[in-house]
Amino acid sequence: MNKELENLQQDFIQQYYLKTGININNINKISDKLREDISNYLVDTIYINAGILVFDYFFDIETLKQLTTLYFETTKISLNEIQAIIDELDNFTSKHRDILPDFNDNIFCAISDEIAFDIVNFLDAIKF
Repeated sequence: MNKELENLQQDFIQQYYLKTGININNINKISDKLREDISNYLVDTIYINAGILVFDYFFDIETLKQLTTLYFETTKISLNEIQAIIDELDNFTSKHRDILPDFNDNIFCAISDEIAFDIVNFLDAIKF
């Protein structure tokens, strides 16, 4: 797993360089941009799940997918567990649509932000 994370770190650093021309040597320098892409990827693939990606991404989608897949496999967080949370949010929002019409969307975005934060920390934990 460490080698996979090292390779992913290098992939993200290389992608950043190719798009910006700025040479960096660690993931910390790009963590905010990476968190944003990961959070959007989670919303796109888990919450919206329309078969198409809605957001624009700075980093390569396949690399984001590899990282999130590795994270979920390593932490043993099941996408079914996350889907159960979404279902409960939908139920709650349906009952209170007149007061909190966007509750489920806002809460899932906050959940995605938290998971993205943890994924970037997971990636950064490996020092090469």
